[in-house]
Amino acid sequence: MQQKPPRKTAPEPVQGALSHSHELLLALGRAAQSIQRAHTAEDFYHAVGNEIKSLGGEVTLMMVNEGRSSLSIAYTSYSPNLIRKAEKITGLLLKDHPIPFSSNTVYGQAMDGGKAMFVQSVKQAIVEIVPRSISALTDTLISTFKLGPGILAPLRVENETLGLLKVNGKFIDENDIPVMESFAGQIATGLYNLRLMQKLQDELSARRSVEESLKHSRDLLLALSRAAQSIQKARTPEDIYRVVGEQIKALGFEATILTIDSSHENLCHSYTTLSNDIIQNAEKLAGVSARGYCWSIEAGGTYSRIIASGKSELINKAEELFTEAIPKYMRPLAVH
Repeated sequence: MQQKPPRKTAPEPVQGALSHSHELLLALGRAAQSIQRAHTAEDFYHAVGNEIKSLGGEVTLMMVNEGRSSLSIAYTSYSPNLIRKAEKITGLLLKDHPIPFSSNTVYGQAMDGGKAMFVQSVKQAIVEIVPRSISALTDTLISTFKLGPGILAPLRVENETLGLLKVNGKFIDENDIPVMESFAGQIATGLYNLRLMQKLQDELSARRSVEESLKHSRDLLLALSRAAQSIQKARTPEDIYRVVGEQIKALGFEATILTIDSSHENLCHSYTTLSNDIIQNAEKLAGVSARGYCWSIEAGGTYSRIIASGKSELINKAEELFTEAIPKYMRPLAVH
């Protein structure tokens, strides 16, 4: 019987390359699926970083700044301890340090060329982004981060470059450029969609805020309209105060009515919607009775200013009004 010829096997280098490509595609496929499920930029960044780290590499995402002359690091998978160590060595804050780029730098070439590129000279890439005053620390930084050759890929979507994907690791080589370029495109699309979602959420939030403001204004106008109608039927000042108080109270607020006495020099407490318990506690603390309580209108004070202008004012600090109304001997206590 004729023997079958032995099955040919691929040379070891070829098998290794195929295995490498398979693992890389699987990792990037998992990252792509996680990206689609991400609801925040942080979730998005970690999905990318986790898969690259699983291959033994590190990833940094850099986003272009306004003016498009520099990049900022939005995310890096390097450990916080390493980051702090590098910041201590250089005196720079990593995420606050702008990364300049121009057409004669590898970062500028990746940005402007729109194509991924393999960066063989790590030292040159570092020298291009650190201030000249600390360029002597380049070798220290390379050693600290164990930097090796890597790939820079532009994050392009709809003819716009959002930033750069930088991947370093022993697992990567020039043959991985097409895969990384495709992966960078998926990242860019995901980031673009996240931005659109955030913009939509901001617009919806602003719309809700406007609607709530309009509802508040409508409710206030209706309440004041009802109060105005009831005022016309009122027979006494007390009836007027009560009607106004009821409508203000219905809106969830409190109202106090002060009247100017015949001398036009004093304000007097005439009505409030505040509870009796609150009034009694205040009377006990101040040692005065709220009923018929009057105080001098201070020149240059808040009450004097509002009366003189004849216009409403929003008073952010209620203590201003309270301090002017209480006896002078109690004011130091009110301040503290």
